[in-house]
Amino acid sequence: SSVETSTSTFPGQTVTLTPAQVITGTGPFVYQWYLGEPGDTSQPIAGATSESYVTAPLQENAVYWRRTSNVLGSAD
Repeated sequence: SSVETSTSTFPGQTVTLTPAQVITGTGPFVYQWYLGEPGDTSQPIAGATSESYVTAPLQENAVYWRRTSNVLGSAD
């Protein structure tokens, strides 16, 4: 399942993304952040493999989401 949140910022600012969703279950967990609509894996963000993600300076509206995986599967 996905949890949607939004934030406002001024052009040129970064945003720290930290999902409100608490991950439980069997670790270790693997994280991957994506740019685009949830479920669209065509734009993985290189190096964005932490629980939280700090965006590059934003110049326009953008949608980011995170996939969390473990040995049992994945959740967006």
